Amino acid sequence: MAIPAVAIRHTSTRSIVALLASTLGWEMSEDKVAAAMRRLGMSGGALTHAQGLAILDELAKEPGMLGVTARFARSRADLAGSFEPVSSRRGPALEEPAPVSSRAPSTLALREIVPMLAHAVGQEKSHEAILAGVRRLGLPEDRLDREQAGTLFEDLAQQGGLVGVTARFAKARLILAFGR
Repeated sequence: MAIPAVAIRHTSTRSIVALLASTLGWEMSEDKVAAAMRRLGMSGGALTHAQGLAILDELAKEPGMLGVTARFARSRADLAGSFEPVSSRRGPALEEPAPVSSRAPSTLALREIVPMLAHAVGQEKSHEAILAGVRRLGLPEDRLDREQAGTLFEDLAQQGGLVGVTARFAKARLILAFGR
């Protein structure tokens, strides 16, 4: 009895670089991917899907924009099952987002606010930064209303580094969470 062949998905170094290049630039992306491949003992050319994910995992450990970009690219590669840019993929369109309730919440629990930073800085760092901000500002540690949450994100946006940058972008998600 023959064992059915398992299709192994392949990608290329160029596809990995392309995922990072729009944010980091092509040359820097090539350099960082090549360095990660050397650390992992990989050579150029065709890569398995698992090797592509390993490269992104390696780059995701880096601080700053490189790590953020690699984590974002990794999550997209997981969701799509491919390293190809979204515009070149064929297949069903992405689902429409669920409609926002017509009644906006009056408060949000901290556990609902933490994910607004976590995609870029990680769950633990997001929780630490938000809790430190809440304590620094003397805000409640369980739920925040719209004004309190806005004050918190303004405070976090004033911080340096990745938390500050992420908080500036996350303010838009905060506004959406509370409705208009």
